[in-house]
Amino acid sequence: MKKKFCSSYSFPVYKSGYRSFIEFWATDSNGEKKRFRPTFDLNRIHNMPDRHERGRDLCKKLRFWLEQGFYFEDFNELEVIHLIKKQEQKQAKAKNKTEKQLITVLDALEIGLRLKHNPEKTSTNNSYASHVRRFTIFLKKYGYSELSISNIDQEIIYEYLDYYKLNRGVRNNTINNIITHLKSIFYSLKSRGYLKENPIVGMKKYKQEEKIRRNFTEEEASLILRTVYEEDIMLFYSIILIYACLLRPCELRRLRFRDINLNKFVVSLDGKRTKSGHSRTAAIPTELQPYFEAGFWKEYPEHYFIFGNNVEPHPEKPCGKSSLYRRHEKLLKQLHKKGLLKSIQGLHYYSWKDTGITQIIDTIGLVVAYDQAGHKDIKDTMKYRHATRVNEKVRDWNFGAIVELKEPS
Repeated sequence: MKKKFCSSYSFPVYKSGYRSFIEFWATDSNGEKKRFRPTFDLNRIHNMPDRHERGRDLCKKLRFWLEQGFYFEDFNELEVIHLIKKQEQKQAKAKNKTEKQLITVLDALEIGLRLKHNPEKTSTNNSYASHVRRFTIFLKKYGYSELSISNIDQEIIYEYLDYYKLNRGVRNNTINNIITHLKSIFYSLKSRGYLKENPIVGMKKYKQEEKIRRNFTEEEASLILRTVYEEDIMLFYSIILIYACLLRPCELRRLRFRDINLNKFVVSLDGKRTKSGHSRTAAIPTELQPYFEAGFWKEYPEHYFIFGNNVEPHPEKPCGKSSLYRRHEKLLKQLHKKGLLKSIQGLHYYSWKDTGITQIIDTIGLVVAYDQAGHKDIKDTMKYRHATRVNEKVRDWNFGAIVELKEPS
């Protein structure tokens, strides 16, 4: 079938009388303009209303065919039906897309939130919900709630980031986290036709600031671990699992007794409970293995949450998100008040993971820390490392390439 770039034709007209036919002028495949008068077997239809209806229908199909630039000689009614259906679908899709882009930003954000929902990632769902809720508060406060999603641009996004930074006094790392979450939601909306472009694409992230959270010194870690071992054994178990096995607090809350293999001394998590979505296995260091041989680890059924309700083993309910944080913070304040800890500034429950990763990187290696933490990207592992201002190990570096040189004069 040949297609012309500029077809010359007249509108097909149905004519009836003694003999029925369709008449029109069109350029043939040789480039000559000719008059065509095909009958399409119309005269075999004896019922005149049916014949007229069929004639008018053929006129519409012929006109469509010629409008597409095809030659009459190649006319194929089945192909016309297919092309018309395809065009109608395309038009309906375009109309639907236009209608989608006209919905309000608030409705679109709710849709985006549902698209990002993963029933197996509770903490991730909560994180997205939190970001959408805060963005929604801003949009309502500054009169953007009725704005269509297609009119959300970078100017509004920057306005929100500035508003959030000034009103909440947050650091750049938090702002970058907002950018990451909103960008992901907008991508979901774009892929479903609610947006032509993702407004956050091209926005530069804010400069990373030095962490407020710091590592525990060896003396601080030793003091705290001795204290919690004697006063709060559940907090102690949680700390060594974060410190040595590099578990995330959300992974810790959902940890069950069956996840700890006391024969191989490993902690195993399936992809449903990890941030990366991949299963991970963390080794329990030999020095800590005796703590896992206590009767406590064999006392409860394997399906029990280790850190369940009230931070005690429980068959169905894990502990609250901030339960272990609060216990840890209370302990640090007590030790500080007694003068046993000089400063607790920058020390947090999650500082144990920073401390563990930093020590593994500095003593064993980056790849080992990456594997133990179960990270998706080795850059994620490095984010937890706190570099010392002066690395004393450099002083013991043997410069093998430097041979005997004269002493400086």
